[in-house]
Amino acid sequence: MPEARHPATARGPLLLPLLALLPLLLAACAHSGLPEPAGDTLECPPTGRWIDATGEVHTTAGLAAEAARYEVILLGEEHGNRAQHRWQLLTLAAIHSHTPVQAVGLEMLPGDADESLAAWGQSTIGEEDWLRESGWYEHWGHPADGYLPILHYARLEQIRLQGINLDRATHRRLAGIDWEEAPEALDEMITPPAAPHPDYRKRLLDALAEHPHGEMMDEARFIRAQVLWDRVMAEGLKALRASGPGPVVGLMGRGHMSHGHGVPAQLADLGVERVLTLLPYPVAPDCEPPASGLADALYGLAPEPGTPQRRLRLGIQVEPGQHGLRVVAVNGGSVAEEAGLREGDELLEAAGRPVESHGELLMILDKAREGFSLPIKINRNGDRKTLLASFAASS
Repeated sequence: MPEARHPATARGPLLLPLLALLPLLLAACAHSGLPEPAGDTLECPPTGRWIDATGEVHTTAGLAAEAARYEVILLGEEHGNRAQHRWQLLTLAAIHSHTPVQAVGLEMLPGDADESLAAWGQSTIGEEDWLRESGWYEHWGHPADGYLPILHYARLEQIRLQGINLDRATHRRLAGIDWEEAPEALDEMITPPAAPHPDYRKRLLDALAEHPHGEMMDEARFIRAQVLWDRVMAEGLKALRASGPGPVVGLMGRGHMSHGHGVPAQLADLGVERVLTLLPYPVAPDCEPPASGLADALYGLAPEPGTPQRRLRLGIQVEPGQHGLRVVAVNGGSVAEEAGLREGDELLEAAGRPVESHGELLMILDKAREGFSLPIKINRNGDRKTLLASFAASS
C-alpha cells in the first residue's frame, strides 16, 4: 500500500492539488519509496482480493490493517448496485474490526438529517419511519434496500452516521452562482472550492455530453454543481474527522473520488492529507484491466447472475395535490398510461397506503417487482376509483 498520505499532498498546497493517472502514481511513488507501476494499466484484481497502485495483491484483512493509518477512507459505489453496497459493508466491517471507525459520512443525505440519524442510531425508529423522517427519497431518490444493511451495521456497532451533502434547493441555488466572482454568495456555508483539475473537467464534460439532454445544460453551471458537491462532502468529512479519534469512512458515488479527483482533491485543499480511496472492480473472464490511478486499491468483485434489481417506474410526473399527488404528465406507452391514469388525476393510495408525498410513492415502488400489479386509488374530478398498474415481467 502507498504511504499513509494522499498523493495530492506531495507538492504542498496548490490551486489544482491533484494530478491524474500516471503523474498521480509517480507522486505517490516519490513519497512511499514503492516501485512505480509497470504501465498505464494494472492487472485485474483477483476475485475477493485487492490490488493496490503498485500491483501488489492484498487480502481484505491485510488492507484493513493498512487502512488504519488513514484519516479518511472513501468507499465508492455505483448508486443502487446491491453487490457494491455489500462490498461497502464488507470493507467497513473489516476496517472497523481492526481500528474502530468513529463515523460514516453519507453522500445520500444532507447535514440537517442528523436528528433522524441520531434516532436511528438510538434504535428509537424503524426503517420506514426513518426513511420518511430523513427525507431519503426527497434528497436521494435511489432505492434504500442496498444501503439499509450498512445502516443497520452502523447502529449495531454504534458508529455515528452523518449526512455530508446539501439539500437540493440550497445546492441548486449555489450552483447557479459564479462564486469565483462572488465568493460571498456562498453565505459562509462552505469555503470556496479548489478549482477542478483539467482532467476532471474533461471527464465531467464527457459525462455531460453523454446525457440525453446534455446539449441543453450550461457547462459552467454543471461543473460548478459537481465541484460544489465535492467541496461540501469534503468539508463534512473533515469536520467528522476533527470530532474524535479514529478514521472516518465516506460513502459516495465513484465519480466523486476516482483518479484522485473530486472529494480527495478538495480534502487535500482543506489540509486533510491521509486519504485512502477504495473501489470495487468487476472481474470476469474477459476482464478489462483497470487504469492506473483509478483508486488507491481495487477489490475484485465477481459479477452476479441475473439482472440487477431496478426500481420499477409508473411513467408519470407528479406534484403535491389537495389530498395526495396530482398527476401533471403521463408518459406515452408507460405503465401508468396502460393503467388508465390521466393528467389531472390525484393519487390517493398505492398498494393500500396513502401517498401524500413523492417519497412515499417511491417507497412503495421500491417494494414492487416485475410481474407485480399495483392497485392505485385516485380522485378524478371528484370521482374516486381504483386502477391497476401492471409491471410486465422481462422476457
